[in-house]
Amino acid sequence: MKASGTKILFLILCLFFILACQEHSSHLSEKDIVIRDLPGIKEKAFSLNMSISTFAHPAGSIPQRKAKKMIEDELKQHDILVQVQSFRDETPTRFNRKYLRKKRIFGIDESKQTDEISQNRRFFNVVGYVPGKSKNTIVLGSHYDTKYLYHGECLGANDGGSSSAFLLSLIPHLKKALQEEKLNYSYLLVFFDGEEAFLQDWSDGENLHPFGQQDHLYGSRYFVNNLKNKQYKVNEQDSLNIAGLILFDMIGSKNLTLIRELNSSDFLYDILADYGKLLASHYLIEDSPFQPHDSIRITDDHLPFLEAGIPAIDVIDFTNREHWHTANDVMTHIERKNFETMGLILLNALPQIEKTLRKGQP
Repeated sequence: MKASGTKILFLILCLFFILACQEHSSHLSEKDIVIRDLPGIKEKAFSLNMSISTFAHPAGSIPQRKAKKMIEDELKQHDILVQVQSFRDETPTRFNRKYLRKKRIFGIDESKQTDEISQNRRFFNVVGYVPGKSKNTIVLGSHYDTKYLYHGECLGANDGGSSSAFLLSLIPHLKKALQEEKLNYSYLLVFFDGEEAFLQDWSDGENLHPFGQQDHLYGSRYFVNNLKNKQYKVNEQDSLNIAGLILFDMIGSKNLTLIRELNSSDFLYDILADYGKLLASHYLIEDSPFQPHDSIRITDDHLPFLEAGIPAIDVIDFTNREHWHTANDVMTHIERKNFETMGLILLNALPQIEKTLRKGQP
């Protein structure tokens, strides 16, 4: 009887598994492909990636102001509203003596070392507004600051550069999709400052430095904290309802691999992965970079949105990170075809994402 009951239970579990697989399987077909090519996007994105990655520009630095202006100028070329969120925040002092000793960071000139704990720095989020018929709005995000290194410089070609270049190159194709009524929502392209930690490692601000506070996500935290009831104020008359965030980070790797990020909203990953599979099956992209059977949990600029109850996803390749946060994060490791691949997946998936957000999260 026990064996029989076990078999019945096993069969029931198998049935549930099959039904669950069917529930999450893609019902997409060729008719769901609304955009088949993005002329010039990979060349444009690669060129922009190269321009913003010729110099290190960590948050709070003078070169970061140059990077900010480059993004502003490129946005303005597309005749869209551009806004800059300028703000100040307390950050840990990078050359605090106690921290350097605890972290065993050597070779720092004595004249740079200090007992000061914090430093007030200025940050700049850059926001581009692409209006649609609806005030419901999806944020397409990227951080654009590069990582501080204690020895050498990080140019951030992949980490910060690739995703920022991708969003900038996407604008004319996004506007075209809106004009052709393939999309209905409005879109904010937000380039976050201060994603990277000022200290050597992500959690050092809380755990090792006398600062004793979070040392990362400065720009995204500011952006979300300044929303009122999930509304982004464009001007005195108009506000946008922030319905979701699709964050891109480190998408330039030669073997782009996008596994499921466990903090992210599952339905957003599923839709993007389904469209990657669909486009690959019709030979519009070589292969889908989405690998849903593997997963990782990452803290990134999507977390403040999730904490505010806004659906969000971090589209990030944290599998290929051998050059991450090193002086070797340079353009020779960037794969230009990724920009076209990601653009086709995103623009084809956005109608379904809009539809799902309108109905409410699954």
